[in-house]
This record gives sequence, structure tokens and C-alpha cells, in this order.
Amino acid sequence: MPSLRPLANRQTDPASPFQLPSDGWYQIAPAGEFIVQAAPADPLVQILDEAAFAAMVDSFAQVAAAADFAGLLVDYDHFSMDLDKASEAAGWITDLALRDGTLWGRIRWSERGAQAVVGGSYRFLSPVFDRASAEPLGGTRLRP
Repeated sequence: MPSLRPLANRQTDPASPFQLPSDGWYQIAPAGEFIVQAAPADPLVQILDEAAFAAMVDSFAQVAAAADFAGLLVDYDHFSMDLDKASEAAGWITDLALRDGTLWGRIRWSERGAQAVVGGSYRFLSPVFDRASAEPLGGTRLRP
């Protein structure tokens, strides 16, 4: 099973804060197959491969070309997807790229988001992909 990279890593001193990458780039998603909705007889499997990532980068570039583009929301616990919960921006993805077969994004953190990452309480990204725009690959397999 592919694994996510942490947003920031500690230096050797356990008392030091987590260190953000100097270039602002973070791995958004590794390549692989991910079961995202396990029904007893019908699991949904997302296929994240170079074709999926290239399509995402192209789509992002089209949206980002708009003069009023502020970035793609990075929120806490996917609360932006639940209208019954208050959502707050942890940051904004301002650029997207395919690097070494995985999806990477440049993130501009909000003040609270940066504190959460540096403090270690926010360690991993959990991307959400729009199922409606996914490419069906047969059975329950989809390529976002």
C-alpha cells in the first residue's frame, strides 16, 4: 500500500519544531490504488497514476488561469464537505505539478494552518477527488 509523506519533518532535536520545505511544495498524493468506500461486496477503488495526476494538473492549470483564482482550499478534517460543520482554511494550493510519478502542490498556509503544521498537530494531507469527473475503468475502479 502506498504511503503518504508527512507535511513536515522534525530535526534531530525532539524539542525543535517541524520544518517546512523551503520551496513550499508538498506531496498531495502518492501513486497507487486506494479503497475509498468499502462496501461488503462492492469496494470503490481509486486508481492514482500518472494519467490521473496529469489530468489533475491540466485541470488545475485551467482553473488557476482565472484572474480571481485564490487557490484550492486545504481545510481541516474535510469539514468544507459537510454543511453542518464550520470550515476554516488551513491553506491554499496555489500550484500543482506531477513529480516523480506523484502529485505535488505548492501550499500557502494560513497563519493557523502554518502553526498546526510546524507544531505537529497537522501532519498529513488527505485529498478528496470528485467522483463525478472520474474516469470509469470497469467494475468499481475509477481514475480521478
